[in-house]
Amino acid sequence: TRMLSGHSGANISAIPYYFGNKDGLYKAVVEHIVERIAVHTGSIRIELTELLARGSMTPRQALEALKKLLSVIARLMLESDEPKTWARIMVREQANPTHAFDIFYEGQIKPMQQILVRLISVCSGLNPKSDEIKIRSHAFFGQILSFLVARENIRRHLGVKKLSPRHIELIHQVILTNTENCLKPLA
Repeated sequence: TRMLSGHSGANISAIPYYFGNKDGLYKAVVEHIVERIAVHTGSIRIELTELLARGSMTPRQALEALKKLLSVIARLMLESDEPKTWARIMVREQANPTHAFDIFYEGQIKPMQQILVRLISVCSGLNPKSDEIKIRSHAFFGQILSFLVARENIRRHLGVKKLSPRHIELIHQVILTNTENCLKPLA
């Protein structure tokens, strides 16, 4: 709290005044991250939720919607530096969930999983309640998150200081190709 106070220029007594305690501050940070993610993904979530509610989506339309959703998420994770500031907390909550994980899960992860599962179900014909489809949706999302939490790995592997627009476009192509390939039946 002293380091945070020093970096922000705020008086250390502002934490209990505004947030109650350190846990309250941490919860506020997580809520802020969920709100920021919603700024970037809210419109596509609403669009796809409405589209899925109509119930008349073809497998081709579902595939295009799935690719659009994954592209929006990938662009956020790859092209913005803002998610890098969230990554440490997000990874910490995945590895050792606290009460704040529920905020992430209910606010962003669960709604995104529900949309992914429904789109994958339409694309593949798999039962949306099956474990297989839940695992597939996790894999789709995971391939994108790896470029956020392990961005330094890919940057060094490519031998560059920063991912270029060409690298980002290539990553998008790989993600979309993986998406189509991952919809095929398991052998």
